[in-house]
Amino acid sequence: MSIIPGTRTIFPPGSKKAAQQDRLLRLYIEDPKRAKRLVLNRLSALRLRMKKKMCKGMLQQKVDTSKPESHILSSQLERAQENTNDLKVESTELKVQMLIERQIQLLNNLNREINNEIEYLRSMTGPALPSSPKNALIVAPMLAIQKTGT
Repeated sequence: MSIIPGTRTIFPPGSKKAAQQDRLLRLYIEDPKRAKRLVLNRLSALRLRMKKKMCKGMLQQKVDTSKPESHILSSQLERAQENTNDLKVESTELKVQMLIERQIQLLNNLNREINNEIEYLRSMTGPALPSSPKNALIVAPMLAIQKTGT
C-alpha cells in the first residue's frame, strides 16, 4: 500500500522495496507529516536523478555530434599550418633571391663606374700602347714625364 492515498504499489513479499514500503507505512501511522516529507524528498530525488540522466544524455549527444566537427577543424588547421610553413619557406627563398639580385645590381653599378673611370683615365693619358715587356720600359718613363709635366 502506498503512502499517497488513492495509489497502491505492490512489491513481492520479502523484497527490499516491500520492506521499505512497510517501514514507510509504519512511519506514516506514527508521524504522517514526517512520512509525507520523506516521500516528497524521495520524489524530488527521483526527479533530480531523471533530470541529471536527461542532461547527461544531451551532453553525450553534443559530444557525439562535436567529434566529427572537431576532426574536420583539426584537419583544416593542419592544412593551414602546412600552408603557412610553405609560405614561410617561399618568403625566405624570395628574400634571398632579392638580396642576390640587389648584390648583382650593386656590382653592375660598380663595374659601370669603374669602366667610366677607366675611360676617363684613358682619355686623360692618351691611347694605350700594346702590352709587351718592351713597352713597359717605354711607358713607365713616359708616365713619369707626363706627371711631372702637368
